[in-house]
Amino acid sequence: MFRKNHGATWGMIELQGSTFPGLKADGEAGLFWPWGKVQNRIITGPEDNVWDYYQVLVTRNKSDDKSKNNRSLLGRLFGKS
Repeated sequence: MFRKNHGATWGMIELQGSTFPGLKADGEAGLFWPWGKVQNRIITGPEDNVWDYYQVLVTRNKSDDKSKNNRSLLGRLFGKS
């Protein structure tokens, strides 16, 4: 869902010496491993809520996009790229 709505690329990520399929957000939400979160939800229960995880990723991606836009605006105002 995140990839479709916000842009991300599938790839391989390394975690604790193991390699897993994961996503890199087109914004700057960073690397994340949705399958790991789902596994934690199944094993641990409701405290590992997948919807909350998705909302954190979306918020992080939006706040990073806003800070990029602000830097770009300041750069234009002061003649810097």
